[in-house]
Amino acid sequence: MFAILLRNSSAAEVEWHFGNIYALPETPQVIPLPANISTYDATTLDFFISADYEIRLFGDPVVMHGADDPITSVDVKVDLVHEEAVVLGNEHVVPDFVDGLALGDALGIELTSTFGEWDITAVRTSANLDIALQVPQFHLVSGQTRRLPILLKQTGPLPDLHELPITLSLVNRNSLDRNSTDIQVHLNITQLPSLTSLSRDQLYSLPALRQTYFTPHPSLSLLLPPLNVSAPNTLPILALHGAGVPLQSPFWPKALPRQERSWIVIPGGGSAWGYDWRGPSARDSFSALAALRRRLGGDEDAGAVVIGHSNGGQGAFYMASRYPDIFKAAMPAAAYQSAPLYVPNTYSHGGHFVDPSLEMILKASLVGGDNDVFFGNLVRSKVRVIHGGSDTNVPAYHSRTAVQVVKSWNREADIELLEVPGRDHWWDEVFTDPKRAEVLSRLVKEPVNNDIALKNFTMTVMWPHESGSMGGWRVLAVEVPGRLARVRVNNNSVISTTNVQMLSYTPLKGSTAPTSLLIDSQNVEIGETFVTYMFEKDDEGMWKPSSKTAPPSQTGPISRILVSNQPITIVAPKGDDACFSAAKRLSWVLYTYLSLDSRIVADAEALAELHAEADMQGSVIVLSQGSAWNEYGREVLRRQPSEFRFGTSGGSAAGEFELDGRRRFDERGTGLMFMHGSNHLFMHGTDADGLERVLRAFPVRTGTPNPEWTVIGKEAEVKSLGGILGAGFWDLDGKESPMMSWLA
Repeated sequence: MFAILLRNSSAAEVEWHFGNIYALPETPQVIPLPANISTYDATTLDFFISADYEIRLFGDPVVMHGADDPITSVDVKVDLVHEEAVVLGNEHVVPDFVDGLALGDALGIELTSTFGEWDITAVRTSANLDIALQVPQFHLVSGQTRRLPILLKQTGPLPDLHELPITLSLVNRNSLDRNSTDIQVHLNITQLPSLTSLSRDQLYSLPALRQTYFTPHPSLSLLLPPLNVSAPNTLPILALHGAGVPLQSPFWPKALPRQERSWIVIPGGGSAWGYDWRGPSARDSFSALAALRRRLGGDEDAGAVVIGHSNGGQGAFYMASRYPDIFKAAMPAAAYQSAPLYVPNTYSHGGHFVDPSLEMILKASLVGGDNDVFFGNLVRSKVRVIHGGSDTNVPAYHSRTAVQVVKSWNREADIELLEVPGRDHWWDEVFTDPKRAEVLSRLVKEPVNNDIALKNFTMTVMWPHESGSMGGWRVLAVEVPGRLARVRVNNNSVISTTNVQMLSYTPLKGSTAPTSLLIDSQNVEIGETFVTYMFEKDDEGMWKPSSKTAPPSQTGPISRILVSNQPITIVAPKGDDACFSAAKRLSWVLYTYLSLDSRIVADAEALAELHAEADMQGSVIVLSQGSAWNEYGREVLRRQPSEFRFGTSGGSAAGEFELDGRRRFDERGTGLMFMHGSNHLFMHGTDADGLERVLRAFPVRTGTPNPEWTVIGKEAEVKSLGGILGAGFWDLDGKESPMMSWLA
């Protein structure tokens, strides 16, 4: 992170800006100069940089550089903005065209407002093209970068063009005349002949195809077609890249063995680092698979095979163990089991100050990403684990232990370790070696041996919204959020549960419909036949069929705000410079790190939308600080009260708040983050300094502890996690969970 201050400034509140620690494609940050800068005399600005050496990103200095001391290199580029304008970026989203038709209906044009508030009012292309373009309402605040989503509709094939000309019409809200300004955009496109017209050798040498889709923002993934495109398809392969591998690099597609009848889908995951194939990165992967299925047709429930290397290997473990009915086979390579086992935080500074009960809650917020806890969910799948015996990055014990853990759940589980002696973390033949390539080919043809598929198994779930079904069974709600839930299935008729409030059962193909089930020693009669059966516990703890068509509101860590079916909305109080600055910085890091689109609106505008629509769609982040309360947030909390209350009487600070009427927080520099309902995140500070504190704690990267609510005090500056004043999870009614909450 970095901050820019006037030399000898007495400012007590410092705005910290996110840096680009991953060295991802550059997205400019437009930073206003201090308001009190002199227009007559020379002014000196000091540039403060907080640069970490992260061993996972930069490697062990002894192994990587032959040096005992880590060395961090920092690049800084500064330009002055002289005019009000919207400038084009370089990271556009454009599909390839095959036989004149686009591989996807999404276009994305990267735009940055150097200064001024801009609206896109129209988009058009050449009249002689059989293409229609549609854009939603789209607004850029001053200094913001977004990718304009364009829905592409074709009524005929594209002629032999190499550029798609597009004209954007914009209006500057700050302009008195409100005249429209046009920007000309020329998108480079690749046109290919029909795949069925290509020979086998031509298909083999064909570069990866680019397909696009909405997630909801315009997104891009790569496709490797089968060598026999006319034959019926076998299961597709989802191939997850390792950390730091950009989608544009030819490295990863070339490392994959082409299949006879299977398509290979290579998602981007949001960026070269993404979210470790969880949350928004998992959403991107599923969207890429769905886009291919829509194009090919066929059975949407057929499933897929997931493979990956390094971080992509742990992503393969994640996908296969959270969604075992979808990913029927997996082939992880050089994968770590979990972050605590790969890059432990044993020596973290905050660990010296944290109460053990708080430490438990912070750990609970991260367990959903620890694959080893969920390895028992792989016992019905076919898994082949690859690892180099001399891996200096991820030691081979990660894969050896993974196999042992799965076998500990069931000795009959179909999992094997393919360890290659003498090999390091990467070698060119990880997947293309003839023996391993043949193993993968068998996985797509025969992912699961139905004679061996276990009818007795245990499914483990942490957060229901991050897990699918196993053997047709799915946990929809847990009794105590923050604790593991388990479902033990015996021959699909005798079920026992731990910490489960609601579950469903969808009989797999070939299974008979149940007439009764024994759940936790209770006989549950089933009168009708359904595609999916729902069950829930009543107030007395008795299981019964449920008539509900949807599970309760989501529960879980703050990071769930990153998965949204609309651009993330960031709401700031009108005229509050501190909140709007925080909104812009949050928007920048969401876009740069995860390619997530967000719109920034004033509370009055959001409030009008709320009254018009009855409920805001997608994820919403509500910002406030001090006495500048957010009117949109006030209305949301009026409709559905929270355990937190603001502006309580008798307090000593304008931005004070209290928890459940029993604990008041009014010290300056105190920050609060809490989830409210399924799609609202409130970020509040008793003053601007408190808002800065929770902004820095926002989980834009994995590994950041993020319970459902957190209060952070000023001591966090010197004690890190030891400065947390309270944290925990809500219960199913949105109340403070007595079992999973902590207060200092």
